[in-house]
Amino acid sequence: MDKPASFSNFEWAINEVRSKIGDSSTPFILYLVGHGVKDAFLFDDTNLPVFQLKEMLDGFSSKTPMLIVIGSCYSGSFITPTYPEQSISATNRIIITATHDDQERWSLLGVGGWERSSDRFWGNLNKGLNVKEAFTKGALIGDNLHMWLDDNGDRIGHPPNNLENDGELAARTHIGVPGTESLELTCWLLIGKRSPGELRVYDSQKRVTGLVNGQVKEEIPNSIYYEQDEVVVIFSPSDTYRYEVAGTDEGAYGLEVSFIEEGEAITFTANDIPTTSGAIHQYTIDWATLSLGEEGVTVMVDSDGDGVFEHAFTSDSELSCNEYQAAINAINTWITDSDFNKIESFRAVFTPDGNTELYKLTATNPGQFYLNILVNNTWSEPLNLTITYSIDADFTLKGARPIHVYADLERTIDITADCTFSDNAITVYNVAPNAIVYVTIHLDYALKKTTWTAEEVEAWYSEHGFSATVNSITSQVVITDPIPAISSYLIFLIVTVPMIILCLGLILLLKYAPLIAARCKED
Repeated sequence: MDKPASFSNFEWAINEVRSKIGDSSTPFILYLVGHGVKDAFLFDDTNLPVFQLKEMLDGFSSKTPMLIVIGSCYSGSFITPTYPEQSISATNRIIITATHDDQERWSLLGVGGWERSSDRFWGNLNKGLNVKEAFTKGALIGDNLHMWLDDNGDRIGHPPNNLENDGELAARTHIGVPGTESLELTCWLLIGKRSPGELRVYDSQKRVTGLVNGQVKEEIPNSIYYEQDEVVVIFSPSDTYRYEVAGTDEGAYGLEVSFIEEGEAITFTANDIPTTSGAIHQYTIDWATLSLGEEGVTVMVDSDGDGVFEHAFTSDSELSCNEYQAAINAINTWITDSDFNKIESFRAVFTPDGNTELYKLTATNPGQFYLNILVNNTWSEPLNLTITYSIDADFTLKGARPIHVYADLERTIDITADCTFSDNAITVYNVAPNAIVYVTIHLDYALKKTTWTAEEVEAWYSEHGFSATVNSITSQVVITDPIPAISSYLIFLIVTVPMIILCLGLILLLKYAPLIAARCKED
């Protein structure tokens, strides 16, 4: 039967199943998942109170073995309700609840959530384990803190790690028939975050599910955003995704991303990651690589929200605050002039190109540039470091030896001769722990002496700039408004007219100098 999850349809289904089972020992399985309050499960149209569910279940034959699984807040109150006589606990019944009788559904970060716990339980059953083994095997911290099982009818639930006198009936109970097709569990992604920040998940088509500038978005197919818990769930994921935390305040956040298939979870966790308002932290995950225990997570950091990711690094399944800080501080890049003064912009100088209507880019200010790369070996052992970089096509290497490598910021310990170079890569050998490698790359502007129209000159500052990428970490310098092109008329007034006056003065001086000298003698 496949009908909307209303109370009336639920009541009808219970009656249908009861009439078909009759007085036989055919097992009955009931799985309720949704919202709950004390002593009740919530349907959209009405509540299912504990006493009413008890009446429905008591209508079955006492020979009917039952497995009742309830995944909701306060679900333990179906075992220990406010009025004990209303409990659904009875002989020949296994009751499993997501929480104790006084608990809401707990945070999915740190201790695990019901979605994962239910997949673990049903996945274990699918592998042929009995109900007791399915309940206890692979139990998470959150399972032991919150889940209950009661199968002896005493109205007392117990957690997976301490079943006490419960579990005997569950140990004798298997679900499914050997040789039949396996239960197909939907694979899914579970993404949760602890504040501060907004959690967003993007697919390859830039559809987003999560919180964007305070607005809930659910654009990715088969996805849900739980605003209260700051959780995104994507069922049957079939795309590549990036997971983003947008900072809304200064503080530290936690992130947990799990890929769950057949009840087994591969999980990445980031704990106490510092952030500030406007910062964007972006994560992409290669689950196959991560499952092998390798660094399958790529982290990119835009610290000021300007659209430029200043830092990128990889991580294994756990990223701590210390690891994050070490990675952020490991590589820095910046642009300087030829005197190694840090710059954030430069100017382009244009002059008229002869008698044409074009303008020539004759110079830049500053005239030359350095890309500076600082790498710190943050590991506790010597390393061979390979630094890869790429430079904007508008720039070119300057000089016979444009690249120098130093072991100090003062550029006094030159180790260039000890390095090897290949296309856009520099390898530095045996870098000691906590030692630095400082690389300078001498650059010139390749577009000097090229000509442009007046319209192109006008738009130059917004269309051209400098960017250099080092191990996916970008430094950037933009061109500010170009120095205005000097018109031919102004050049005539400023240059030609003074030259004409100077020449006339020389001619007059040469012509009348002898006469002036002779008169001076007569005097």
